[in-house]
Amino acid sequence: MYDFVVKKKLHYILDSTILKLLADNNTNLITTVKYYLDYNENLNLIAEKLGIHYNTLKYRIEKLKTKYFIDLKNSDSLIKLRLAIVALEISEGYKLDLGLN
Repeated sequence: MYDFVVKKKLHYILDSTILKLLADNNTNLITTVKYYLDYNENLNLIAEKLGIHYNTLKYRIEKLKTKYFIDLKNSDSLIKLRLAIVALEISEGYKLDLGLN
């Protein structure tokens, strides 16, 4: 994964919808995705950990579906989202540009 980040070749492993989410740098949605993955889709716990209302979380999930066409019930999407989160963490840790813009 590090090589894909360093060489700015994430398009080989992530589809365009997830790349658009990363490029838009919407920290609320990216953080929501991270918590969704980390807390096993438990919406009540995710809302609590994010410090937001349950309905706000539902709104963010709906935005992922409508704006980015990301289905959080699709296992393929979840794997690609996990890869995207790992790429972000690598880029932040090493101060690397993901080359999305």
